[in-house]
Amino acid sequence: MRRWVVSAALVPLVLSLLSVDAHATDGVPRNYKGTLGDAGGTISFSLIKQSGKPLELVEFQFDNVTVTCDDGTTELVGAGTSWLGGMPSLPSHALDLDEVDSQEALHLHGKIQAIQGSGTLQWTTAALTSDERPQLCTTGVLQWTVARSVPPVAQAARSTASRADQGQLPQRSRTSGTVTPVPPFPWNR
Repeated sequence: MRRWVVSAALVPLVLSLLSVDAHATDGVPRNYKGTLGDAGGTISFSLIKQSGKPLELVEFQFDNVTVTCDDGTTELVGAGTSWLGGMPSLPSHALDLDEVDSQEALHLHGKIQAIQGSGTLQWTTAALTSDERPQLCTTGVLQWTVARSVPPVAQAARSTASRADQGQLPQRSRTSGTVTPVPPFPWNR
């Protein structure tokens, strides 16, 4: 029968695994999906995290949302946008985006955490009436909620633990003070 002794050397190992976990998904897009409004609308976000930077919004999209125009007509729409450079950042996970151009306005606010997020969206666009007069069409202010879909939050932890089990992460042994491979714990065999 083998005995495994857990010593003070295990604490730095566990801490090093936790610090590696923080960077295990560095640069990997984090995708969130959820609901928008009360009538079956959907919304999705793709964010990216780089070391030393806040989260950045890569793209967002909404679909199946009703806009109401000045003349009373309604239409089911979807829209989205992506950024290749100069991506909007989310300091403290806060999303605060107001973009206006000659044809449309987007107001997107909320907070996106590691697992879920919520906030509001308002989208307004220019349109023509049936007799070709200019008008505005808008979603009004809609509430949204999202949950992280890719990669799952637990995936990074499993990935790091798996690499440690395969001997791909350095582990310390107290025998000589040098870095040596340590066999996996018996419960991981």
